[in-house]
Amino acid sequence: MAGKKENFFTPFKVGLLVASAFVAFGAFLQIVSTRGLSRSDSYQVWALFDDVLGLKEKSPVQIAGIDIGRIESIELFQGKAKVTLEIDGKVELYQDAAIEKVAISLLGDYKLAVEPGSVKMPRIPDGGEIKNVKSLSNVDAIVAEVREMSSAIKKLVAGTPEQPAPLEMIVRDVQGSATAARTILEEVSQNIGANADKLDKILANIESFTTDLSQISAGKERDIESIVKDTRAIAASVRNTAENLEQIVAGQDKGEISESVKSLRQTLDTMNRSLENIASITQKIDEGEGTIGKLVNDETIHENLAETAEGLNSVVGSLATLQTWVNLRSEFQFRTGATKNYVQFILQPKEDKWYIFEVVDDPRGVRDTVITDIETTSPEQGRAFQYRERRTTTIDGLNYSLLFAKRFYWLALRFGIIEGTGGIGANFYALNDDLELLVDLNRFGEEARRPRLKALLMYELIPHVYVHAGVDDPLNLGTIDYFIGAGVKFNDEDLKTLLALTGGAALGGGN
Repeated sequence: MAGKKENFFTPFKVGLLVASAFVAFGAFLQIVSTRGLSRSDSYQVWALFDDVLGLKEKSPVQIAGIDIGRIESIELFQGKAKVTLEIDGKVELYQDAAIEKVAISLLGDYKLAVEPGSVKMPRIPDGGEIKNVKSLSNVDAIVAEVREMSSAIKKLVAGTPEQPAPLEMIVRDVQGSATAARTILEEVSQNIGANADKLDKILANIESFTTDLSQISAGKERDIESIVKDTRAIAASVRNTAENLEQIVAGQDKGEISESVKSLRQTLDTMNRSLENIASITQKIDEGEGTIGKLVNDETIHENLAETAEGLNSVVGSLATLQTWVNLRSEFQFRTGATKNYVQFILQPKEDKWYIFEVVDDPRGVRDTVITDIETTSPEQGRAFQYRERRTTTIDGLNYSLLFAKRFYWLALRFGIIEGTGGIGANFYALNDDLELLVDLNRFGEEARRPRLKALLMYELIPHVYVHAGVDDPLNLGTIDYFIGAGVKFNDEDLKTLLALTGGAALGGGN
């Protein structure tokens, strides 16, 4: 009996010693990591953010990529997140300084980028506030632009009670211009037809005048002959000009002009009919006739579109705040001398709530227990008895866990399926969540054994990388085991993108 106790306490002491060493090492790292700016050579400022997801205490604060301080604390203040910054005393921030949350890696880490402001402005004192916080999301900006475009299109097509529709005014102006052009062309055509007779009369008058001049100048002096000669030359030129004009107006050229005028008139008629159709269509739209008219004038449709836009904004906003974590962990078990591996996917829609899906590769395999009650007969007449046969087989395979977790301050509670059976668990946090104690309890109601208890102490050495140690199944002495291990966890933006695409496809299929 003494030998069994000694066999039990020796590995327990070893495990306790290893766990104590990890705790001491974690405390040392915590002390080292908290070293930074002293209060004597720095000052504090604060700002209010709508969303601090991805920010942690001690996260860097930079100007132009150069560290000038760190995040001192994050707390809830008037419905928003109050972020207090510890700033190097050599760096001066002014009243028009601006601050913005900026991603620094694909793992979901963020920093704060600061614009110091103008030296002409007063300096922000110790304990002062940075009021210029850039926190408007891309989704809100896009929805606002869509709403402005929808309102502008409505005003263009339907107008307002104080002012008629701009599109209708444009159509009316085009109609008036077409009518004026048609009137001008008709006047030109009529003037050309009337001027042909007038030109003929002018030529006849010129010919009669030249004849009279010839009779008057006969027998006169040479100067008169010279004048007459010049006059004839002028008359000849006028005649040639008149003949050219007559050829242009009459005969073949006149027919071409008539055809051109006729073609132009047909074109104007066609344009006039088209403008009348457009005016009819715009009038029907303005009066709310047809599908387009109802779409433009029905306020219910506009309200539904606005509600739909807000719904899409909510869905996209939820996807934007969804955190997706991948946790890869391995642990070496001293009793079995083998490594147990975990692949864990965490979907975190809120800071205090998440869903866990886990695949476990256990070197001890997957246990399958079959209990059979067998009834037999005795050689003695009238007697029968029963016995129970229990068969337990172990096969190579993977176990699965599916859990829901909810956090309350420094404690998180989990329940669901743990490695193939129902179970519960709890997480205890300390040292700004760098130190974490996990306790799982499952396999209830199995015969000849107590429930399976597993305790694990985990410390995050650097962001996303941690070490851990613990004990497995200490309530059953025959299967108790100790282990140590390490793991890495990171925020996978690809999973968020995949969820967004899957959600978009689902919405499209529903429509």
